[in-house]
Amino acid sequence: MNWLSAFVAIAAPCGILSLALAGEPQNNLSPLEMALANTRPLEHPQGGRPPLVFWTPNLPSPDDPDLEKTLLALKARGIGLMHRWGGDPEKSAEGWIRIGLLQKKLAMPILADGTGLAHGFLGGDDTSHIDKDGKPFRDKSFFWQAPCPFAIDQRFDARRKAYQAFAQKYKDAGLSIDYWMADFEFDGPNEWNDGWAEAKKCTRCRQNIPAIDTDFLAWQKAARNARTAMQRRVWVEPLKAAFPGIRIGNYGMNPHDGFRYYKDFYEKFDENLPHRKEHRMLYRPWADEFTPSGYTLAMPVVYTWAWIFDVYTFDSKQYRWFYNMLLEATSAARSLPAGVPSIPFVHWSTTDPAKTPPEGFEPLSRENYQELLWHMLLRGHFIDQARLHGALMKVRDRG
Repeated sequence: MNWLSAFVAIAAPCGILSLALAGEPQNNLSPLEMALANTRPLEHPQGGRPPLVFWTPNLPSPDDPDLEKTLLALKARGIGLMHRWGGDPEKSAEGWIRIGLLQKKLAMPILADGTGLAHGFLGGDDTSHIDKDGKPFRDKSFFWQAPCPFAIDQRFDARRKAYQAFAQKYKDAGLSIDYWMADFEFDGPNEWNDGWAEAKKCTRCRQNIPAIDTDFLAWQKAARNARTAMQRRVWVEPLKAAFPGIRIGNYGMNPHDGFRYYKDFYEKFDENLPHRKEHRMLYRPWADEFTPSGYTLAMPVVYTWAWIFDVYTFDSKQYRWFYNMLLEATSAARSLPAGVPSIPFVHWSTTDPAKTPPEGFEPLSRENYQELLWHMLLRGHFIDQARLHGALMKVRDRG
């Protein structure tokens, strides 16, 4: 699996990590041991390319007695390490700063995962919808209880201070964050599922969206504007202020062509909402969150969602997967501004599989997944678009 080390990609749980480990005996190995056992040192210098990141495991922990040796082994393979931000920065930042100081010594990039600070701060009656009788209520059609988009900004400053505190700890230690990423998509308002129907019952939403009864896109804009403001004010602005050169991104935040070509595991398809249909697949109109949020790193989601197999009717079962995933990858790539790198969330094993697969189910093969990754690379994912453009121009000029 030596080719794997050459790819620069974000791997979600069971994604590229599963691809690297497929078919190998893994009894009693830790995630760190599996990563080192199933990858090889890079054959070519990594240069300025971002590292490969295994999203789930901490590789290694701040308490690793052979920390420097472990970091050197990861560096040789082009594998990055996520600093997990969460809880009280006074208590949890100390171990990560220990790792960061060694990374600085070894000329390794420092990557932080802020997911632990992003989730779970919008609960409570004060951020809820308000019905005609003045009673608070929540949209319960997701696995979280979605709040009112016009009531959440009161929470931003308190959570923003947590990000500022972590950033200050790193600055005080003489460290800078090169990449900050999050796997955040929950907790906030959301226009899908029962979001629109619930918002129509809210006096605050009705006051702010006069056409809410008939204009879904107006409701979508309000919900996404609220999410955009939250991301920009709570973590993007303070982190960019602390580390001006930081590459900052979040799950599913990327430029696009106006549509999203997948649904996440917590979303439902609804033919009553605006869409474009192909076979049995509904492509939904999507708002631009990437630019107004201020992100500097695109992170599109290119997953083998289980439902893909059944919504297309192509005779080639393998092409059903390939077609949908390449649609999303192409939409993001062609919309990406020059100078903005794209590091997608990718996944090989079937994502969110059904307990009983549909008749004739055939998962995406290892070979076709590798082919997909090459197509993504050729579309400019994993590398800086400006550098890619310059390299192509040199090739053209040489004939």
